[in-house]
Amino acid sequence: MNGSGEEVKRVKLDSGTSGQWGEAKRITAHSAPVTVCKYSPDGRYIASGSDDCTIKVWRRDDFSLVQTLRGHEKGINDVSWSPDGDYLASVSDDKSIRIWKLGPQGGIGWTADRPEELRVLRGHTHHITSVSFNFKGNILATGSADESVMTWDVRQGRLMKTLAAHADPVSAVTFSKDGTVLVSSSFDGLIRIWDSRSGHCLKTLAGPDKNPVMHVSFSPNGKFLLSTTLDGTIRLWNILESKCLKTYSSKDLGEFRHSCPSKFIMGQDTSYVIQGGFNSAKIAIWDVQTRELVHQLTHEAQDRPVLGLDVWDHDILSGGFDGQLVLFQPSQH
Repeated sequence: MNGSGEEVKRVKLDSGTSGQWGEAKRITAHSAPVTVCKYSPDGRYIASGSDDCTIKVWRRDDFSLVQTLRGHEKGINDVSWSPDGDYLASVSDDKSIRIWKLGPQGGIGWTADRPEELRVLRGHTHHITSVSFNFKGNILATGSADESVMTWDVRQGRLMKTLAAHADPVSAVTFSKDGTVLVSSSFDGLIRIWDSRSGHCLKTLAGPDKNPVMHVSFSPNGKFLLSTTLDGTIRLWNILESKCLKTYSSKDLGEFRHSCPSKFIMGQDTSYVIQGGFNSAKIAIWDVQTRELVHQLTHEAQDRPVLGLDVWDHDILSGGFDGQLVLFQPSQH
């Protein structure tokens, strides 16, 4: 995770990148749908979560399996890396939050068959949809179908605050770069911006039709929010002005619905927004400035959801209903 929240990674595309990506590698990662896939903060590892109740850690360079984390009793909905990459938090339909120690004493840098399950946190009354470390790695935020957002002291394993955040299930939570602000999104069509220390709601953002907001993420500079709604619309918000600056439409993709976090790809000359589909195995790529749909990728032949999406360096990583991880890399000219 970088300081801007997990859903955003900064990618430097050199002048030879054409804005076109092609499939570079494909592996069968899980025995059930891959619900989330995220690069570690240094980009050396990938964590994938699945409906098969496991989290797996892979080496980015060769996609070799490093560890399989077992403990959840139901499917995994989200994972979050600590900023130092030594810990991984996972949330599940089993209503639990699990914190795994992956550092030199118990995981990635060690040859243990089983990494240490450091803590199991409970408090939500329904399945947990989202988890995010703050920039210090000492606080976790979780969002749940019980309509609440909770913050947790990682070291003490203690519930800090419960926010009666929304009127429908919470779809995503993420911290700002400096950790002072926490953002939540919900099926109630609202995006709420919270003071992470006091728990007070600072602002509420909503589209004109209040379609369910599936995901929300910060821009790399922390000044903007990117939201995705179930009707196939991506909105870029100016946080300070509470104003929608740009809208990216999926009309060219037919009945395209969003299923996973949007990502910014920040290039030297051109920046992009990428998004995966719920009722389509397509990944759409838009030019940030022109709002033009510049490229589409296909995760699998069948029109089934792309559930996980992340970016690192020049690469786009997707996880889908087929249990596979697919790596796309840009063409060079």
